[in-house]
Amino acid sequence: MLGAVSTLFPSDDVTRAHLKAQGREPDWKAFAPPAADAESGLDVDFSDVEPAVGMPQGNGVLRLRDLGDAPVSAVWIGPEASLADLERIARVLQGARLPDSVDGVVTLGHRQLRESAARAGLLGALRAAGMRVELPLAMPRPRPGTGVGLACGAPGARGAGWHETGPVACAAAAIAAVVTDPRQPTLSVEDASVAESFVIDDRLLERPPSDAAAVDGARENGSWPKPFAITGPLRGAVLLKLGDHVGVDRILPWGARVRPVASDIERLADHLFAVVDPEFGARARAESQGWIVAGRELGHGRRREEIGLAAVMLGVRGMLARSFDPEFRRLLCQHGLLALRFGGDADAGTIELGDELEIPDLPEGLEQGKPLVVRNLTRGLQVAMHHDLNEAEVAAVRRGGLLATLRRDETAASSARSMSAMGA
Repeated sequence: MLGAVSTLFPSDDVTRAHLKAQGREPDWKAFAPPAADAESGLDVDFSDVEPAVGMPQGNGVLRLRDLGDAPVSAVWIGPEASLADLERIARVLQGARLPDSVDGVVTLGHRQLRESAARAGLLGALRAAGMRVELPLAMPRPRPGTGVGLACGAPGARGAGWHETGPVACAAAAIAAVVTDPRQPTLSVEDASVAESFVIDDRLLERPPSDAAAVDGARENGSWPKPFAITGPLRGAVLLKLGDHVGVDRILPWGARVRPVASDIERLADHLFAVVDPEFGARARAESQGWIVAGRELGHGRRREEIGLAAVMLGVRGMLARSFDPEFRRLLCQHGLLALRFGGDADAGTIELGDELEIPDLPEGLEQGKPLVVRNLTRGLQVAMHHDLNEAEVAAVRRGGLLATLRRDETAASSARSMSAMGA
């Protein structure tokens, strides 16, 4: 709900139980936190912690009670809700029925969740309470002017007018038709049970080649974008010129057309900037290498990793803008793409669609704190661009991005281990 995209946690018995339920217990590796000093300790006081709600359109996070007893007209349990979330919701709804004024929807994110929830009797319990259970189609929207819409486990919900909160709060509000504190004694819900096994049906999965060389070859032949290391000057045409405030949802709209091809980067790349210019993908493939020029706040919105992969697939080498969303700039860097910032508004006006640009001072000229000179070969001009990269980011971009850097480091470590074994 607060925008976190990753978590680091000890690989403990809970992790092991989850992997075992997925038929993957051999993949578990113990990873315990460092032993605490006998004299050290940490007292955590949770007495002031209370249910929160994420407000629509990115308007911050409030305490749930700040909404008072606002009427609720819709509750949406989204595709990222887990089996444990569905179990908690079903327990709260047990024996109850949603009032006619509340529209309750459960969108199941994947087949395993649907089949595991059906086997546990959760889908029947949700339907009996008046919830509609369906597969992802279009994002539902709360009815304007009829009350608050609460959502849980629903990416992008806040942008569509929903208030995001926890599963028990959603269930409690669905029954009461008003915003309800889920901590009240009548709604006390025990922790959801840990599933001993999930439904596992992987017949639709395409197995990768077992040979490592075949895997690398498949990635290089188009099924996975090949990183571009910077080994010399870069040159290419301006493939697209954008205005100000072009956000993630316009760069790669995440809807019914895009989400089904999310795992196929080559097909996904066809949708990059398609809302802005339907011909962009074809033009980028024809040029094989090029640049994107934009105005202010390029890439604002929720981070979408697929944008970097799709851009690399199409041969985009970098983006030149008056300013970048900080998270979007980091994303470009991690995929080996240059994020170059104009020094002044007038500089952006000297570059047009189709202009041939060159950065001659690469890779040596890419240094922390040092601007890069971009030559406009079409117009006989040049501008100084700022990249805002730190030392580690400079090294990553030179090598083609974070994955290329990790792969190189792993190869070097493997070679060192082999040499050490031979010496022994």
